[in-house]
Amino acid sequence: MKKILTSLLIVCFLLLLLTFPSLSLHGAKTGLMLWFETVLPTLLPFMIISSLIMQLNVTDCLTSFFYPVLGKLFGLSKEGCYPFIIGMLSGYPVGAKACTDLIEKNKISKEEGQYLLCFCNNASPMFVISFIGTQCLHMDRNPFLILAIIYGSAILTGILYRILYRKKLSSHANCISAMETATQLKTFQTSPAFAILDQTIVKAFEILVKAGGYIILFSILAETVLRLPFLPATIRYFSIGFLEITTGSAAISLSTFSFAKKTVLTNALTAFGGLSSHAQTFSVIIHSGLSMKKYFIFKCINACIAGICSLLLVYTI
Repeated sequence: MKKILTSLLIVCFLLLLLTFPSLSLHGAKTGLMLWFETVLPTLLPFMIISSLIMQLNVTDCLTSFFYPVLGKLFGLSKEGCYPFIIGMLSGYPVGAKACTDLIEKNKISKEEGQYLLCFCNNASPMFVISFIGTQCLHMDRNPFLILAIIYGSAILTGILYRILYRKKLSSHANCISAMETATQLKTFQTSPAFAILDQTIVKAFEILVKAGGYIILFSILAETVLRLPFLPATIRYFSIGFLEITTGSAAISLSTFSFAKKTVLTNALTAFGGLSSHAQTFSVIIHSGLSMKKYFIFKCINACIAGICSLLLVYTI
């Protein structure tokens, strides 16, 4: 059944491309420019630096400073602090990639990785402040309030996950055997720095090219939904943001909605991330054993919390 449904969706998408070539071309161009002008320059440096930190085994230096606070607040292991930090500083899907890398290196447990994934994989601060806060919601004086809502709702979602799964959640990293440790140290000592850098750059571009492909595909779908005249305005704009947050947020900002409605919709959809970022995340965690279903559910919860917080903000400022 799943295979039949997938095949049907692919055929429908192909028919869309053939039936509305100009619409598809416009959507593809929008997605490509979004990837080239925003996603690539924003995420590439973080991808490279994050991978280098992993490859050179210097996460201890970074996490030692934050562990006393983050360990007590969120019940994280020392190594588990790293995905939290990099996920909050970068954007989709860097937080998910950090979780996957640490699981593969046996530095955190799969349970802790799942816990982290639910709240450390978010839109970047630059995107939230400059694009969402300033350009879309025109909150030039206090765009950091939007950042507080997006990140605060993510943290509350993580706390909720910890409460619900406290019996299963293991906040301690898996121990690496002496043989594995010796092998890793040997590899680190004999690998030339430029070889590590080359591998890191290639891997970062591989992930970002995949992300670009997803952004283009979902931008075409978003453009199609935008042109559907029979959909009510609220459903149409919500659907666009549900598919791709950048296109959706821009469309909502140009709508005739009230400021309150724009703020609630935009922040909730930004917290959710859009199906485009979910597809990017899935491509990163596919071999890690992490549950995409749990990620989706808790991202929906995150969106609800962000929407409620936004509603409270609108009626207090």
